[in-house]
Amino acid sequence: QQQSGVPWLVVSHDPLEVLALATHALFLEEGRIVASGDPRGFFAVSAGAGALLALGAENVFDVRVVERGQGTLRVETAAGTPLVLASVPGAAAPARVAIRSEEVLLAGEMPHSISAQNVFTGTVSALEPVAEQVLVRLDVRGERWTAKVTRGAVERLVIVAGAKLVLIVKAHAIL
Repeated sequence: QQQSGVPWLVVSHDPLEVLALATHALFLEEGRIVASGDPRGFFAVSAGAGALLALGAENVFDVRVVERGQGTLRVETAAGTPLVLASVPGAAAPARVAIRSEEVLLAGEMPHSISAQNVFTGTVSALEPVAEQVLVRLDVRGERWTAKVTRGAVERLVIVAGAKLVLIVKAHAIL
């Protein structure tokens, strides 16, 4: 587009694609424009940004709020998995959260010192190759989680069905 000078009109449901391609965007909800402008500004300040980024998220859980902290919310999934997410002043407490698979880190052992507040174990139930990536399906307290890793990570961590792994999720990655 920059070489030809011809404007593009791209329709996308992927907010990461919008951030990568667009300099101006129209955000639609139920057929109506709810925001327009530079998508980086929208994602930085809008309460709707979390919902847009959650589109396509593989990990979606109903939650209940357990505690409010300084800039955080402590919630619990239906199965009892505790999660800490970053809170926005004035935002309503969520009834559901979403986490994209690429935001779930996997480790072979529990870290000793880490800034992430969401660190828990799960059992690998399946591996699904997708091009050069692998979707790792995990069982955590009876809930299905998905992490996206490279084939190299699968080899380095020796990820196989039945393996016990540590899942790590930053508070800001929970939408």
